[in-house]
Amino acid sequence: MVNFNLSGKVALVTGVSYGIGFAIGHILYVDGGILAYIGKQPAGE
Repeated sequence: MVNFNLSGKVALVTGVSYGIGFAIGHILYVDGGILAYIGKQPAGE
């Protein structure tokens, strides 16, 4: 897996309640990004 340094970068991710949006948001967060996210449901429901 390729690791990116996203420190100081801002991302807006929609659809983060589950599925691919959740996975993308998680990866961006783990790699140091500042994350603004939107989802219709609380995670895990």
